Amino acid sequence: MIFATLAPPERLNWLTAENSGSADILFFQKNPLEGLSARSDPNFVALFESWKRLDHLQRSLINVPSNPPNSETIVRRDFKIGKNELGLKDGTHSGVDLAAETNSPVFSTADGVISVVETGLNGTATVTIEHGHGIQTLYANVKAISVSLGNAIKRGQLIGLVAKDPQSTSGLLHYEVRIDEQPVDPKPFLQTKSYIDNAR
Repeated sequence: MIFATLAPPERLNWLTAENSGSADILFFQKNPLEGLSARSDPNFVALFESWKRLDHLQRSLINVPSNPPNSETIVRRDFKIGKNELGLKDGTHSGVDLAAETNSPVFSTADGVISVVETGLNGTATVTIEHGHGIQTLYANVKAISVSLGNAIKRGQLIGLVAKDPQSTSGLLHYEVRIDEQPVDPKPFLQTKSYIDNAR
């Protein structure tokens, strides 16, 4: 019990063959629940199962893009996917454009791996992060990129700086969330931050 709980608040220590020696604990490679009979302490069984579920949940939550990509949350242009009555694209916009201060930082919204870094003709870049479970985030109109292709990145880590909006004098950050390569509205993800903070 002491070994399991001597861990950072967001994790549990699971005893393995590799770490059992340093903990001076005998380790046997078998399912801890194997051999528990109906007369075994039900509270222990329930606690162990809860620990497993909690550890899995917390490892998954770090991949959910819930942190804001910038300190500004004012949406200048909203998410819109749809067609008009003729079946033609009608103002489709696959993310949100956030009004942001030029040169303000752009942060990763979840843990992941940098899968795309593309520089456009105007010198700004588009960065895509793979978060696992089919989830991607995309950050466009970014400059002074501080990450490279293939880098592992943490939630809240700096990606670059907000570039000037080509159509105004202020800054603008384009942000997308994709699931299985299909764009979805990013706003519900951003609104889950308080839930995730409480769960971790």
